Amino acid sequence: MVSCRVHSILDYIDILKANGLTAITAEDWAAQTQPSWRQAIWVSARNPAGMMNVTMKQRWNMVRDAYTTMRYDEAFRKGLCQYGLIRAQRPRVN
Repeated sequence: MVSCRVHSILDYIDILKANGLTAITAEDWAAQTQPSWRQAIWVSARNPAGMMNVTMKQRWNMVRDAYTTMRYDEAFRKGLCQYGLIRAQRPRVN
């Protein structure tokens, strides 16, 4: 079983501070990126010609990817996921 550790934006800020970075700012850009999630699904759905020249396995992958994208969309809307933008500066070396 594969296990991964999930980090929040605040966890990454702590990591940056622990490594000596300064002027750290962070923003959650979920609201700004939200429209692109559903748009990604509709762009491919509006092109039925793309569905005609693919194998059944590729079609299944498309359905799976669309489902996954919709779940991400829902998670961002509910605040379960964040799309973080973090900026920091390295200390000056003299």
